[in-house]
Amino acid sequence: PRPRGYAKIFRDLQQYSFGFITYSEGCNDDVNKIIWSCLGWDPEMKVEDILKEYSRYFISARYEQKFAQGLLALEKNWEGPLLTNEDVFETLKLFQSMEKDATPQELLNWRFQQGLYRAYYDAYLRHRLIYETELERQAMDILKTAEQIGSLAALEKADGILDKAVTQKVATDLRARVFELAEALFESIQIQLSVEKYQAKEVSRGANLDEIDKPLNRKRDLKRRFDKIRRLRPEKERLDAIAEIVGQI
Repeated sequence: PRPRGYAKIFRDLQQYSFGFITYSEGCNDDVNKIIWSCLGWDPEMKVEDILKEYSRYFISARYEQKFAQGLLALEKNWEGPLLTNEDVFETLKLFQSMEKDATPQELLNWRFQQGLYRAYYDAYLRHRLIYETELERQAMDILKTAEQIGSLAALEKADGILDKAVTQKVATDLRARVFELAEALFESIQIQLSVEKYQAKEVSRGANLDEIDKPLNRKRDLKRRFDKIRRLRPEKERLDAIAEIVGQI
């Protein structure tokens, strides 16, 4: 959901338009479509008021304020670099507090499930990004010692550090909840968040569950370069190639 973003797009284009059709590509666009529809009816409506009405009507009167805040918070999750966006974890806390107090009926509400899915997914990615950024830093520190410990030993140690993203995963509880919510969304509205699990047409057609473990650092590129360096002879050529990698930080 991008309520403020879509309101700005609407108002920027309004003077050039005469009517509109609220077409969308799917349920994932639900909030944005409502924003557009309401502004088409009354361009002076405040985004906050639209979201409150949305939350009261589709979720629950008792979540009128809180769910509206959550939708605005989800938009802020995508503002600026994820690495430094501390709002992401606060957004998850907000949705978890609603999740904890939700009735069984509310937990089956697909709009409620979509908010939870996005909040958990974003928080999981930020945990991973922080972790994998640190792993890459540690790997680079090891490569800096290549002249002392030998090029092949440095590459092996750096490889092992980068592999911790897989062998020693972080925030696995958040990841598990994302998969539970993906299943819940498939059951409630048949949303296809995975090609293999839910027969989505392709990853680029909204199957973001299949991208959840994609490396968030330079791991793939570094490992390809490591393999090339191992094939070099003599040692000096390997050290020079490692120095080139380290110099690019």
